[in-house]
Amino acid sequence: MLFNSLIFLFIFLPLSIVCYAILDLKLFGGRQYNSNKKQTILNACLVEVSLGFFALDNVGNVGILLSLVIFNYIAGMAWKECRGVLLLGIFYDLSVLVKYKYLSLILSAFHVGKTEELLAPLGISFIIFHCISYLMDLYQKKAEPEHNLIDFALYITFFPKLIQG
Repeated sequence: MLFNSLIFLFIFLPLSIVCYAILDLKLFGGRQYNSNKKQTILNACLVEVSLGFFALDNVGNVGILLSLVIFNYIAGMAWKECRGVLLLGIFYDLSVLVKYKYLSLILSAFHVGKTEELLAPLGISFIIFHCISYLMDLYQKKAEPEHNLIDFALYITFFPKLIQG
């Protein structure tokens, strides 16, 4: 789905904004809450909206996106114990990219077996390179690991940037 499509402009985006605003008003309107807890709940709403946006392209690809989020989150949390985890994370990310973007091209170049084309998930290149940049920032000590899975998932899946790949 493109940002200039009628479905996005008149259905998806307005519903996303309304759901976010209703959640904010219903749960937190006029009451004092821990701002970190409030932000985590609102970020969870945005993650769900982002996964819904991703699912509109192909529901089966949501599992790929979730596996990337979880694997890179774990790699980011475990990197201080073993720096090789970051290399494993980068290898995993690149293997997903090769599988969905380049495998059928490679197989057809060498005339190996059936070369059914795999449909690449929406924005997979951008998502992969975003995950790799996170791991590289950790390795170069430019950033600290994100301890909140919801915040990390939003960092990777936020729907306005998904179609940049």
